[in-house]
Amino acid sequence: AALFLKQLTVSAKDRFQQVHHRADSLAAWLEVVDQVPTRRIEWLMQGASANLRRPRALLDEGDGDQSPTGELPAYSSYFSPKFNAGGGKDFQLELRVYPATASQAALEADGPVSPGSRKGTGDCGLFLWCPKGMQFSLRFYIADTWMTVEKALGDKTPTGFKRMGFLEDLINREDDTLRVGVELLEVIREISAQVSVSPTLAAITDTEDGGGERKKYLVGDGQEGAAPFDGALTFHRHVNHRVLPQVRKEVEKMQAKMVRRAEWQITNALALLASFPKLKPICSPIFQAAGVEGLQFVFYPNGYTGASEGFCSFFLFCPAGVTMKCQLGAGKQSRDTSNSFKEAAAFGRVNFCRLDSAVDTDTDSLILSLEIEELTQESKKQSNIAGGKAPNKALVLETAAPAPLIGSAVKLVRKVGRETLTEVNQLPGLWTAMALGDMVKKPADYQTYDTLPSKGRPPKGATAQTTEPPRAGKSSQPPPLLGAAATAPTDRGFGTVRSESTPALRSPSADTFMGSDR
Repeated sequence: AALFLKQLTVSAKDRFQQVHHRADSLAAWLEVVDQVPTRRIEWLMQGASANLRRPRALLDEGDGDQSPTGELPAYSSYFSPKFNAGGGKDFQLELRVYPATASQAALEADGPVSPGSRKGTGDCGLFLWCPKGMQFSLRFYIADTWMTVEKALGDKTPTGFKRMGFLEDLINREDDTLRVGVELLEVIREISAQVSVSPTLAAITDTEDGGGERKKYLVGDGQEGAAPFDGALTFHRHVNHRVLPQVRKEVEKMQAKMVRRAEWQITNALALLASFPKLKPICSPIFQAAGVEGLQFVFYPNGYTGASEGFCSFFLFCPAGVTMKCQLGAGKQSRDTSNSFKEAAAFGRVNFCRLDSAVDTDTDSLILSLEIEELTQESKKQSNIAGGKAPNKALVLETAAPAPLIGSAVKLVRKVGRETLTEVNQLPGLWTAMALGDMVKKPADYQTYDTLPSKGRPPKGATAQTTEPPRAGKSSQPPPLLGAAATAPTDRGFGTVRSESTPALRSPSADTFMGSDR
């Protein structure tokens, strides 16, 4: 009896240990499951000015990643507490503070530096450490600065950005705090689980006719069956927190396919001649029409190269792979045009019309318009398979819209005489001085028409450059445009020349710079 009691005690202890171990495992998984809907995690760092310090070593003026000795510079790392999110566990944020460059140190040595006056890529970055077997799209935040990572893989190295801004500019001076965080836009995790016969499954011993014994297991609703086969199951967990933005974007694309006319109203139009000299354009906000994104109006109030005196130039910037037949309009003046854009470029008329004939003098406004008659857009698809090994389709983040077939094309044709759904895309009253094709200038912010000077004579240094108009009966060909082929102009008399061409939105330095990287 004592031996039996001892065996029973040992067996009970083992069972209780198994129960406790299973309870701890379930509690850990419940914590992970509870954090699956978590989308954004923020880490508030108190006393940022005193606790966050940069290393004293100085960096060279290169890309800021190497010291003058050629070695990687030291940086200060600050780690957040570990957390669970998106169906994964043991995530951790890392804030890195890099040394200052020589120019930054010299600027700070002169005295206090006002926020926003520092130049460069910054001295702090944010990274995320995550477990293996994950693929995700993330958005990192430091104060009001954010950057997005698409289709990153969880590995031994962290994922993030080295330069997101200057630490001194990102710290909140009111409470001396720094707020950093990460937003999980989309997460896929691969989980493997070993499958084995449950030890609590009791086998029923049956005696066969030959005297042998066989084991039977209860399966399903209590019926007898064979024992489960040992193996492993792999679960693919997909968490998507941006379904609504993706659906909204696709709906906007569907609505844009019904838009065959776009209008852009420029107010204070009589001041355009004084504000924009020759060869200086005023550009519209980027818009989409007929399902094509990345369209932009490029308007030269004083004309482009080869334009006659008093004439304006009007072009449409369009992405590659689009063949368009349309009408460009300025006020009551409209011109038919068609072009096949093999590469992203602008196409239109150098001598579009006289500016004074297009401006509405009653409202002092000018309406630029695009009306599409026929459009064909080609779709290209490139393979991203590296090393000849196809990726695991179960661990690939999918886009909201299916990928187009290789070599496919979408053609939209307006049938004359048929009533169809038509929408007019009215662009906002904003403008910029940089066209989409200008790859040299830095991106410029949009401005309102209130920034244009009032009516009057052009200011000094901004006088429009004019050329002598050609005489009737003689052909006057404008100088060739750099990087673009212009069609041969035809003599129309009345001292004007009609020409269609693509403006050179890229400077020679851009072509040289791009060629050096090849």
